Amino acid sequence: MSQLEDVNSFIGKVRAISTADDLRLLMESITREMGFANYSLFQHVHSWDWNSQSALAISNYPTGWIEYFFSKQFNRFDPVLRAAQRTALGFRWDEIPRMLPLSPKQLRVLEAGRRSGMANGFTVPANIPGEATGSCSFVVPGNVALPERNLSMAHLIGGFGYEAARQLWTRQVGIVRRAGPARLTPRQHDCLVLVAQGKTDWEIAQVLGLKESTVNGYIDDAKAALGVTRRSQLVTRALYEGHICLSEALQ
Repeated sequence: MSQLEDVNSFIGKVRAISTADDLRLLMESITREMGFANYSLFQHVHSWDWNSQSALAISNYPTGWIEYFFSKQFNRFDPVLRAAQRTALGFRWDEIPRMLPLSPKQLRVLEAGRRSGMANGFTVPANIPGEATGSCSFVVPGNVALPERNLSMAHLIGGFGYEAARQLWTRQVGIVRRAGPARLTPRQHDCLVLVAQGKTDWEIAQVLGLKESTVNGYIDDAKAALGVTRRSQLVTRALYEGHICLSEALQ
């Protein structure tokens, strides 16, 4: 299958899952298919309790590395997590020194990861207002290069995977998001497709023959309907819930 077909297939499958184990199996399969060894869907918290459900965490990282990571409290200054808080775009770990100055502690985290087989990776941030920041990371060991041709696919899979984990987690801890599925008007749908294609409100207005302020209103109403506050979250949620399809977004 093509990458587009693979991503569409993944989206269809994550919509149907009901347990964290279902998501783990899906993530492990697509992670290997893209050429990575491990993945992590993780909400960034300063205080970690293995017996608590207060944070989202699903991964197949080596158990020894996870235990060591939290025993040393690396989550408090991990440069991957810090970099994820500074951007909405996916990034390679070897780009981190250009994204932020690294302290000796942060360099030790990266070195410890390399020694544990977590040599390089690609991280997709998930910065959602009102929630702890989070991310989806895909990792390769030291003797394997990052699968360059699949990084765009990893960006999409990371966003949808994290959203699926959020949906499971919020049901598990009893957080209520919306009473039922959102309904978008035809104009909201049209605007949303063009947002997914990367167009500005002015460009959307030109395409649809509307005022820019009217387009802005449709987009704000769509955000409210889907329970998000940012355009990037709007697109991810709309794709995840099936309001638009990936082929429309990539036209």
